[in-house]
Amino acid sequence: MLDFNLLAAIAVVSLIVYLYVRQQRQLPYSMLPMPPGPKPLPVIGNILQMPTRHESQVYEQWGREYDSGIIHVDLAGTSTIIINSAAIVNELFERRSSIYSSRPRLVMVDELMGLGDFLSLIPYGEKWRAMRRLAHNELHPNAALQFRPLQVEAAHDLLQRLVVDPDSFSERIQFMAAKVIMDITYGIKTAPEGDPHIRTANLVVDAIVEASSPGAFWVEFFPLLKYVPEWIPGAGFKKKAREWHILADDMFDTPFNLAKQRFVNGVSTPSFVTKCLEALQGGDESERDYREHLIKVTSGTMFSGESTLAFLRAFILAMVLNPDVQAKAQEELDTVVGHGSLPDFGHQDSLPYVRAVIKELYRWRPLLPQGIVRMVTVEDTYDGYRIPAKSLVIPNIWAMLHDETVYPNPSVFQPERFLDAAGQIDPTVEDPQAVFGFGRRICPGRYLADATIWFTVASILATFDIGNAVNADGSSLQPWAST
Repeated sequence: MLDFNLLAAIAVVSLIVYLYVRQQRQLPYSMLPMPPGPKPLPVIGNILQMPTRHESQVYEQWGREYDSGIIHVDLAGTSTIIINSAAIVNELFERRSSIYSSRPRLVMVDELMGLGDFLSLIPYGEKWRAMRRLAHNELHPNAALQFRPLQVEAAHDLLQRLVVDPDSFSERIQFMAAKVIMDITYGIKTAPEGDPHIRTANLVVDAIVEASSPGAFWVEFFPLLKYVPEWIPGAGFKKKAREWHILADDMFDTPFNLAKQRFVNGVSTPSFVTKCLEALQGGDESERDYREHLIKVTSGTMFSGESTLAFLRAFILAMVLNPDVQAKAQEELDTVVGHGSLPDFGHQDSLPYVRAVIKELYRWRPLLPQGIVRMVTVEDTYDGYRIPAKSLVIPNIWAMLHDETVYPNPSVFQPERFLDAAGQIDPTVEDPQAVFGFGRRICPGRYLADATIWFTVASILATFDIGNAVNADGSSLQPWAST
């Protein structure tokens, strides 16, 4: 029988060996340098150096200065990793997606504005997976085909409105985009002028963009500030958050309650909400309430997350600035579809130049230039650099899609870059699908958005010539086109 002292000695030695091995495994992480970046100040780090305008271009310039596709900044003790390289994003967000798919705590957006259940911002976990499944069921490639008649109807309605009032193209495009997504999501027909649902959703999206920008509000770095009374000097963010909270509640509740009431009364039309509510019949009441809440917040995210409007506005600008591109696309449409005829979805594969125009549109004006910030959940390393657990990670999509080694002359709108010598889509050129995100957090509505954008762009090009506005004296007005 072993002596007790011997057993104790073995246990102590084993513990020492275990701790030593564990330390050796962890030591390389702690000794590794952080990625390069601007020198931080004590306590507040790089907060004062964070840009408030043209963020993507500043981040790209930092990458040039430090000769690195991955940059580190310190935001009051919170490590923030900025990625300018598509290769690095692919490695981290795709191959290591299990630890790079969450979202950070956003005090302003989640806790003060009431947007904690926004699908795009919710942390990775079971609730996110449940909401994602709801969206995927209606928006995956095959399911999205059911919406083509609605997309055709909305685009043709847009053409008619542009004929009557071409100067109001921005408002007409906004109405068209909202018409599609409101009908798909809630089965609600939008009002042509001043629809309140559209107005509220646009205000909420603008608020999210402003509030989630790194360095925009100090409450993100000093969360105790959220308890400061609104009347205290410097607490203006509390008033903003309160006003934005009201808008967020309105965006989630009003259209959903209307669609639900119509469903209960038996007068609803098929939509995402009605299909989900039909699947809820029966079962435990508390479970139904929870599932209904998931439907409400998922539908609100689908509606407010519509990307069609921004891309179509950018398309109008691109055609004004590049009349030669417009002429080539129109020539292709006249040849394939026929002059004076409108395209349909069956023409997609026969119109490679139009498809190249849309690819270049995505690359030239990405919707979210800095993507949506993520959080790495565990300690990690990349290329000899340490990435601490809970670091914020910003994918600089603009820099990736303006990488001159991938896209020569990136500031130039040039659809030909996506075509081969035969005039067909060149599969060897990097596809600009980064505009829709990466990995597990990629936009579930990308197929619907892409189809709407393709059909609308092709229809406008087949119908109109897009050019500069003119003054009363007939002189041309040049649009602002800063990159």
